[in-house]
Amino acid sequence: MAPPSPIRRSIEKTAEYVVKNGPEFEEKIRKNNTDHKFDFLLADDEWHPYYLEVLEAAKQDSKPSSDSGAKPEIKQAPPELHFITPLPTISTRDYEVVKLVAKYTAVNGDEYATKLQEHYKNDPIYDFIREEHHFHKLFRRLVDQYRRLIELNEARLNGTPNEYLDQLKETAKDFSTVFPRATERSRYITRTKEVKSEEKEAKKKQWLHFASIPWTEFTVVGVVEFTEVDEVQQLDPPLSLKELQYKSISRQLPKEDEANEDDKVDDEEEEEVVPKSLKGKIRKQPTKAKSSLPTSDLVKCPLTGKMIPASRFDEHLRAHLRDPAYRTERENYIRKNFSAGSNISTDDVVANIQRMVRKRGSADVEE
Repeated sequence: MAPPSPIRRSIEKTAEYVVKNGPEFEEKIRKNNTDHKFDFLLADDEWHPYYLEVLEAAKQDSKPSSDSGAKPEIKQAPPELHFITPLPTISTRDYEVVKLVAKYTAVNGDEYATKLQEHYKNDPIYDFIREEHHFHKLFRRLVDQYRRLIELNEARLNGTPNEYLDQLKETAKDFSTVFPRATERSRYITRTKEVKSEEKEAKKKQWLHFASIPWTEFTVVGVVEFTEVDEVQQLDPPLSLKELQYKSISRQLPKEDEANEDDKVDDEEEEEVVPKSLKGKIRKQPTKAKSSLPTSDLVKCPLTGKMIPASRFDEHLRAHLRDPAYRTERENYIRKNFSAGSNISTDDVVANIQRMVRKRGSADVEE
């Protein structure tokens, strides 16, 4: 016997939610049953057996619904239908021209189509013979159909075996196999269309998700400013993976770097002074170990007033005489210290200084 209508609706709704949310939902309702609206959940209630029947029916109804949602997989494609051709948007006259040319091409070979294209190259109605034309696939499909018909006719007349002809004879004997094959083909086509539609919908959702991202609303974490110095500054060469691995070890040895700072300062103090105009143009040579040269091998430079080793004297002079500002500095020096100027060229100055150095060296040897 069924319960009254209000209780029956309450039982059906409760059973539906219990199936969706599980037994925990039923236990929660039983604990909160203070107004006795859900007494049918109690085992000693008169409507409890009816609730159990409705609950079992709801569980059974949920199983086929979940199974029906599963879509069958795409099986192997059925055999191709050689004599069914999907037609594009084409006029009746153009279709008749394509069929006629395809028929003659099937009989006379592809050379016939090539010659026809060359003969009517200025007539656009035969452009479908070219591969890039949108009616070319239809043309080739019709050519294959006509050739297959010619082969079937020859096999029938000559009695030669033909696989497609044998299949047609078997089908003619028993038409009961046609309907299952047609049903399987229909399912395959339907499922293929669904898969393509799902892929298209997924791409559309992906595009909408990409378009919904507020690309202009981002938080600025930091700003890197590049100055004019950064544009011309030469950066250190990139480090290799091995150098990066050993770099962390070198950071843990600051004492060794500090010990070498004093030596570097001493070396920098003994570097020769380069004119301001040559800074950044002359590459500094690597610092060599200090050599204890005798005083007799040092020559005083008339330009800088420093004592320069005789072996490096020529290079020292060339470096200073290549300075673009040297001519102006030399004229200012002569104007301040001498009453008359000189018309000696730079090369003459270098040659005279070299002769003076050689004479002085020979005089020291004689002494």
